[in-house]
Amino acid sequence: MNRLEEAAAELQRALELDPLSLFFHFHLGYVLHLQRQYDRAIEVLQSAIGLDPNFYLAHWVLGVIHSVKGMYDQSIATLQKAAALSSRSPLVLGLMGHNHGRAGRKPEARKLLEEVEERAKTAYVPAYCFAWLYVGLGEEDTALNYLEKAVLEERTPLIVHLG
Repeated sequence: MNRLEEAAAELQRALELDPLSLFFHFHLGYVLHLQRQYDRAIEVLQSAIGLDPNFYLAHWVLGVIHSVKGMYDQSIATLQKAAALSSRSPLVLGLMGHNHGRAGRKPEARKLLEEVEERAKTAYVPAYCFAWLYVGLGEEDTALNYLEKAVLEERTPLIVHLG
């Protein structure tokens, strides 16, 4: 419903009541990211990682934020940790490939695309992952095809990142 200010306030209150909750830290960091309050989001997510360094979702959203800020190398380093912790989640690999492409390292992006394609032969991989990769590679038409699939067929909630 795009009521991000209310969501952030509720999550902040939840953290006051349960300051050790990884769930509340993660979601507050994510909502702050959606509000484009990146520095505050980074603080909250780093707190989550301080509570549990193996909480891959906090690493993933940190990678998203660094990517949005154009900090591709830092994003990749963060996402490498998230990939190791998540058994190489396609969401993590898709964004990592995007960052490699944006940073001009297309061979690395293609390797990650191949890995995600291989995974898709035996398990579900969201179309959004492919869209991220193809945007990073500069192949916008292919990326748009995957985004169309993500929206019309998969109805992915990740589409909020397009804003």
